[in-house]
This record gives sequence, C-alpha cells and structure tokens, in this order.
Amino acid sequence: MRVACTVMDMNEMRGLLQRAKTFVANVWTTQCTWFYRNKSRDYFDKISWEHGGVMKAYLKDATGDVRAPINGEIKGLFFMTAVDENSQPREMSPFGDTRILIRAEVILSIASNVYFADFYGMYRYMLYSN
Repeated sequence: MRVACTVMDMNEMRGLLQRAKTFVANVWTTQCTWFYRNKSRDYFDKISWEHGGVMKAYLKDATGDVRAPINGEIKGLFFMTAVDENSQPREMSPFGDTRILIRAEVILSIASNVYFADFYGMYRYMLYSN
C-alpha cells in the first residue's frame, strides 16, 4: 500500500481551508462554466483511432503540482476549471496544444464522482494575500 506524502502539517491545512473559504466567499468573482483538458493532438488522435473517441481513466501522475495528494492515488480523467476574469478558460496550458471543452452543467449532471482536488495549488497566493 502506498502512503501519500504531504508538505503541509495539520495547522497549515486548517489555515489553508479557512483561507479557501474566505477566498471563495469574498474574492472569487468568476463563474465556472467549463471543464477543460489540454493534451497533445497525438493524444486526442490516439483516443479517436484506438478507443473510439472514449477517454479511459488512468492513475493520476505528477503532472501539474508534484505535491498534489491525489498523485498516484486515484484513477480518473483530470480536467481544469481555472478561468480568467471573464469566466473563460485560461488561454495557455503547459499540458498540450489541443483542448477539449465540456460545459460544467453537462459533467455535473452525468458524473456522480467529481472531485475538486487542486485548490490548494493556490496555497502561495492564499498564504500571502489578505
């Protein structure tokens, strides 16, 4: 059995939780309308040719934030929801040159197991902001 490693102690996690609540309640002014995923064109071509257009769940790797507690722990498909000040998906992505966009209400209406796991990736922002 693999044990997840964390870089924050419990007090830091509690502080982060409180800052996340404050951020969502007072700072967050945009609305999430899209889930999106960036991969290479080859990735999406392979999905089309070899899997009939169906993306298969895989074990979360360490792309993104290498400290993410879900790395190596859960299988799934991993999407972003980060938006700009106009509630639109961010234009640039280090994960690939091709993007699939899915409306949030579509995923949330058919998926019973959606997890929002990387909010802590904003840790540095929340740690040093008011």
